[in-house]
Amino acid sequence: MTLDELKQNPRQVGADFHVVAARAWRDFGVAGSVQSPLVYAALEYRAAIERVALELSAIIIHDDETKDVASAPEKFSSLLTWLHSLGGGTKKLLYRVLKFNRILSQHIGAPKPLSVPDTGTLHNYWMRLSDLCHCQREPADSWDDPQFVASGYQLLGEVDAYLATLLISNSVGSVSEKDMPQEVLQAKRDFVEERIDEPTLRTRLRLMDPVLESRFRTRHAG
Repeated sequence: MTLDELKQNPRQVGADFHVVAARAWRDFGVAGSVQSPLVYAALEYRAAIERVALELSAIIIHDDETKDVASAPEKFSSLLTWLHSLGGGTKKLLYRVLKFNRILSQHIGAPKPLSVPDTGTLHNYWMRLSDLCHCQREPADSWDDPQFVASGYQLLGEVDAYLATLLISNSVGSVSEKDMPQEVLQAKRDFVEERIDEPTLRTRLRLMDPVLESRFRTRHAG
C-alpha cells in the first residue's frame, strides 16, 4: 500500500494494519533517507508490537470468565508482565505454552502455524523504536547525521521482517483448552512443565492421531 492509498482508507486498530501503515511510511522515505517518515513508521511499528501483545492476551483469556482484556495494563512493560501471568506466570512458561500451541497447530494441519512471539524481542524492538519516536539527542548526533537516519531505516527493516514471521508466515493465536481432548491436555501440561521434550511431544501426538481425528479435527472441519 502506498502512502496515498493509506490516506484514502479508514484507520484500523489491528496489528496487521499498523504494519501496512508502517510500510507505507517506510517505503515513502527510505530511498531519500527522509527523516519524518522514519518517525511515523517507527510509531506504527511500535503500535503493531503493542497490538500483538494485546491481541495474544485477548486470545489466551478468551475462555476465562474471570479475566477481561479491558483490564490490561496500558504501560507496555506491564502489559508484557501481565501476558506472562496469563501464560503461567513467567516468560519461560508462556513460551512453552505458545510452543505447544504451535506444535499442535502444525500437527493438525492448520492453514498457518501459530506464532511464538518472544516477549523479550518485542520489548527490545519497542524500546528501540521509542528512541526514534522520542529522540532526545542533539541534532548533530541524530537527525543531522546520515548514519543515524540510515540505522533507523535499517531497524525498521528488522522489525518488519520479525513482525512478518508472526503475522504473515504464521498467525497470532492460541488453542483453547476447552477444545483439547483430555489426552492432548495432559500432553500440554507435561510439555509446559518440561516433563517431556519436543520430540517426545510430537511422538505422543502422532500416537494420538485416532483421537485427534475423531475428537478434534472433525470439530473444526470446514
